[in-house]
Amino acid sequence: MMMLLLSLLKPLQAEEKYTELKQGEPAPFAGILLTKEAIAKIYADQELEIAKLKLDHSVELEKSMLSNKVKYELLDSKYKLNEKMYKEMISNRDNAIKSLPVYSQSYKSDWSMIGGFVLGSVITVGIVYSLNNLGGQ
Repeated sequence: MMMLLLSLLKPLQAEEKYTELKQGEPAPFAGILLTKEAIAKIYADQELEIAKLKLDHSVELEKSMLSNKVKYELLDSKYKLNEKMYKEMISNRDNAIKSLPVYSQSYKSDWSMIGGFVLGSVITVGIVYSLNNLGGQ
Protein backbone atom coordinates (compact mmCIF):
# COMPACT_ATOMS: atom_id res chain seq x y z
CA MET A 1 0.00 0.00 0.00
CA MET A 2 2.81 2.36 0.98
CA MET A 3 4.77 1.46 -2.15
CA LEU A 4 1.73 2.22 -4.30
CA LEU A 5 1.37 5.62 -2.66
CA LEU A 6 5.04 6.38 -3.15
CA SER A 7 4.91 5.31 -6.78
CA LEU A 8 1.94 7.63 -7.37
CA LEU A 9 3.78 10.54 -5.78
CA LYS A 10 7.02 9.84 -7.70
CA PRO A 11 6.17 12.10 -10.70
CA LEU A 12 5.48 14.97 -8.31
CA GLN A 13 8.92 14.77 -6.72
CA ALA A 14 12.02 16.36 -8.18
CA GLU A 15 14.39 14.15 -10.04
CA GLU A 16 16.71 12.35 -7.67
CA LYS A 17 20.35 13.27 -7.99
CA TYR A 18 23.23 11.56 -6.32
CA THR A 19 26.87 11.08 -6.93
CA GLU A 20 29.86 9.62 -5.17
CA LEU A 21 32.25 12.33 -4.00
CA LYS A 22 35.71 12.16 -2.54
CA GLN A 23 37.00 14.53 0.04
CA GLY A 24 37.82 17.90 -1.45
CA GLU A 25 35.78 17.44 -4.67
CA PRO A 26 33.11 20.08 -5.36
CA ALA A 27 29.48 18.94 -5.42
CA PRO A 28 27.98 18.96 -8.92
CA PHE A 29 24.60 20.19 -7.68
CA ALA A 30 23.04 22.22 -4.85
CA GLY A 31 21.48 20.20 -2.04
CA ILE A 32 22.28 18.34 1.13
CA LEU A 33 25.46 16.32 1.27
CA LEU A 34 25.36 13.28 3.59
CA THR A 35 27.96 10.70 4.39
CA LYS A 36 27.16 7.00 4.12
CA GLU A 37 27.28 6.81 7.93
CA ALA A 38 24.73 9.65 8.23
CA ILE A 39 22.41 7.94 5.76
CA ALA A 40 22.81 4.66 7.61
CA LYS A 41 22.02 6.40 10.92
CA ILE A 42 18.90 8.05 9.47
CA TYR A 43 17.78 4.70 8.08
CA ALA A 44 18.51 2.90 11.36
CA ASP A 45 16.65 5.58 13.34
CA GLN A 46 13.63 5.19 11.07
CA GLU A 47 13.73 1.41 11.39
CA LEU A 48 14.04 1.76 15.20
CA GLU A 49 11.05 4.12 15.28
CA ILE A 50 8.99 1.71 13.16
CA ALA A 51 9.95 -1.21 15.42
CA LYS A 52 9.07 0.84 18.50
CA LEU A 53 5.68 1.80 17.06
CA LYS A 54 4.97 -1.84 16.16
CA LEU A 55 5.93 -2.93 19.67
CA ASP A 56 3.79 -0.22 21.29
CA HIS A 57 0.88 -1.21 19.07
CA SER A 58 1.25 -4.90 19.93
CA VAL A 59 1.40 -4.07 23.67
CA GLU A 60 -1.77 -1.96 23.43
CA LEU A 61 -3.47 -4.68 21.41
CA GLU A 62 -2.50 -7.32 23.96
CA LYS A 63 -3.77 -5.13 26.83
CA SER A 64 -7.05 -4.65 25.03
CA MET A 65 -7.41 -8.36 24.33
CA LEU A 66 -6.65 -9.26 27.95
CA SER A 67 -9.10 -6.67 29.21
CA ASN A 68 -11.81 -7.99 26.90
CA LYS A 69 -11.03 -11.57 27.93
CA VAL A 70 -11.39 -10.66 31.62
CA LYS A 71 -14.68 -8.87 30.92
CA TYR A 72 -15.96 -11.86 28.96
CA GLU A 73 -15.01 -14.32 31.69
CA LEU A 74 -16.68 -12.14 34.32
CA LEU A 75 -19.90 -11.93 32.32
CA ASP A 76 -19.79 -15.66 31.58
CA SER A 77 -19.37 -16.45 35.29
CA LYS A 78 -22.28 -14.15 36.19
CA TYR A 79 -24.43 -15.80 33.53
CA LYS A 80 -23.65 -19.31 34.76
CA LEU A 81 -24.28 -18.35 38.40
CA ASN A 82 -27.58 -16.67 37.52
CA GLU A 83 -28.65 -19.67 35.46
CA LYS A 84 -27.84 -22.05 38.31
CA MET A 85 -29.63 -19.81 40.85
CA TYR A 86 -32.78 -19.56 38.73
CA LYS A 87 -32.85 -23.32 38.10
CA GLU A 88 -32.62 -23.89 41.86
CA MET A 89 -35.39 -21.35 42.47
CA ILE A 90 -37.64 -23.05 39.91
CA SER A 91 -36.89 -26.45 41.41
CA ASN A 92 -37.71 -25.18 44.92
CA ARG A 93 -40.92 -23.59 43.66
CA ASP A 94 -41.98 -26.81 41.92
CA ASN A 95 -41.26 -28.84 45.06
CA ALA A 96 -43.26 -26.38 47.19
CA ILE A 97 -46.19 -26.56 44.77
CA LYS A 98 -46.12 -30.35 44.76
CA SER A 99 -46.21 -30.44 48.56
CA LEU A 100 -49.37 -28.31 48.78
CA PRO A 101 -52.46 -30.29 49.91
CA VAL A 102 -54.48 -29.04 46.94
CA TYR A 103 -52.27 -31.03 44.58
CA SER A 104 -52.41 -34.26 46.53
CA GLN A 105 -55.27 -35.94 44.73
CA SER A 106 -57.05 -38.33 47.04
CA TYR A 107 -60.50 -39.75 47.53
CA LYS A 108 -61.06 -37.74 50.72
CA SER A 109 -60.27 -34.36 49.15
CA ASP A 110 -62.61 -35.05 46.19
CA TRP A 111 -65.57 -35.84 48.49
CA SER A 112 -64.74 -32.83 50.69
CA MET A 113 -64.96 -30.54 47.68
CA ILE A 114 -68.22 -32.09 46.47
CA GLY A 115 -69.72 -31.96 49.96
CA GLY A 116 -68.72 -28.32 50.40
CA PHE A 117 -70.31 -27.39 47.08
CA VAL A 118 -73.59 -29.19 47.91
CA LEU A 119 -73.72 -27.73 51.44
CA GLY A 120 -73.08 -24.20 50.10
CA SER A 121 -75.79 -24.62 47.47
CA VAL A 122 -78.34 -25.87 50.02
CA ILE A 123 -77.60 -22.97 52.40
CA THR A 124 -77.91 -20.44 49.55
CA VAL A 125 -81.24 -21.89 48.40
CA GLY A 126 -82.48 -21.91 52.01
CA ILE A 127 -81.55 -18.26 52.55
CA VAL A 128 -83.18 -17.16 49.31
CA TYR A 129 -86.35 -19.18 50.12
CA SER A 130 -86.62 -17.75 53.64
CA LEU A 131 -86.10 -14.16 52.42
CA ASN A 132 -88.83 -14.60 49.82
CA ASN A 133 -91.29 -16.04 52.40
CA LEU A 134 -90.46 -13.46 55.12
CA GLY A 135 -90.38 -10.56 52.72
CA GLY A 136 -93.87 -11.42 51.41
CA GLN A 137 -95.56 -11.13 54.86
